[in-house]
Amino acid sequence: MGKTGLSISRSLSKSKANIIYWDDDPKIRKQINQTKFKKFLNTSKVWDTIDYVVPSPGIGIIGKSQHKLINIAKKNNKKIISELDLFQVAISKNDKINKNNIKIIAVTGTNGKSTIVTLINHLLKSNGIRTSLIGNIGNSIFSSSIIRNGFFIIEVSSYQLETSKIFSPNIAVISNLSSDHLSRHKNMRNYFNQKSKIFKNLTNDDTAILNCNHDLIKSKASKLLKNKKSNIISLNFEKRKTQFYSSKKKLLITSKLRKIKYSNPHLNGEHNEENVQISYQVLSSLQLKNLSIKKALNSYIGLNHRQELIFDNNKTMIINDSKATNIESMVRAIKNYKNIYLICGGVLKDKDLNILLPYVNKLKKVYITGVDKKLFINFFSNTNKIFASSNLNEIIRECYSDIDLKKHSTILFCPGAASFDQYKNFEERGKKFKKLITRKFI
Repeated sequence: MGKTGLSISRSLSKSKANIIYWDDDPKIRKQINQTKFKKFLNTSKVWDTIDYVVPSPGIGIIGKSQHKLINIAKKNNKKIISELDLFQVAISKNDKINKNNIKIIAVTGTNGKSTIVTLINHLLKSNGIRTSLIGNIGNSIFSSSIIRNGFFIIEVSSYQLETSKIFSPNIAVISNLSSDHLSRHKNMRNYFNQKSKIFKNLTNDDTAILNCNHDLIKSKASKLLKNKKSNIISLNFEKRKTQFYSSKKKLLITSKLRKIKYSNPHLNGEHNEENVQISYQVLSSLQLKNLSIKKALNSYIGLNHRQELIFDNNKTMIINDSKATNIESMVRAIKNYKNIYLICGGVLKDKDLNILLPYVNKLKKVYITGVDKKLFINFFSNTNKIFASSNLNEIIRECYSDIDLKKHSTILFCPGAASFDQYKNFEERGKKFKKLITRKFI
């Protein structure tokens, strides 16, 4: 009964549904007891009244991570429906919505999806087109307002897709793939299988867009081309080429990836070049007329905690990249800066740090915190000066005293790991860093 569970419950309640809830946290159950929703009791009488079970995205529904209530629900032959499928039903059955003038753009992937959905939203709104930005970014799906014309833009997680069967976006995007959420999915193939469900229900008029940065995505692009059920755009940033398959013309076109010109410090770096290209491909597939892209790109303001520039005085630049929760995203950040004083650590999702080896010479010193300190220490102590502490304030003090003011240096707060050992989420971690760094520099 967090953000998602509450918004779904309130929305269904408005539709005259009877809501029975459960949350494993007794404090939350106590709070919800003050509402009109009924607390779940595991009796046959209660199960007889239940038509659907709606798990929040973080709840395991298969394998060893399966929640015990999901197991009982299956034994009682109850239908388990995802938030995304509920949304699909709500859209299709709402008489107030003009189905011909509504499009759903859904974006999943490991890194970059938040930037992509907010960028698409910004580009469309800047051109006077109505949008609703929902999902893991912006409003939760069922707390957002319904639009009758325009575009629903959804950031979709693997957890949300795991339970989805009928979710059917008009444009489906996989931004990229790297190791993440493997504690839930166990291996990369399982993880990608959940991500690739975003393409499951595409039809002839729909479009799949894939950043083929991983062999699993390349394989999926090939399968989609064989099935020929939808338009397909596959992007290869290493070879600087793109392939477009038209489902209507039955035609495959390969071309060079054209560089998109813009001047915006919030979109610096190779990773953002990919984000811009993917967003541009989404807009191109919509076939909207007279779009002003360059002007809108230049007015885009970046997201908090994603390589967020928080200070620069021509001697020292400070970057808050708290959203970097895996090693792949750390690599993306390190590529963009010089003379780096790196602050990292947390709960490692991938124990193999070797993809960092080509970039360790860019690091002046590494400051390590978090529960998996030893793994970071063992790796970086072979190549870099290090300082380790469980206290972020102590780390910032040490970093401040180390900075070489004769060179333009970068303090890069880029954990490369999840935040749950010390913080509620990456936002809380980023806010703490900004608060502490402000005392020293700003």
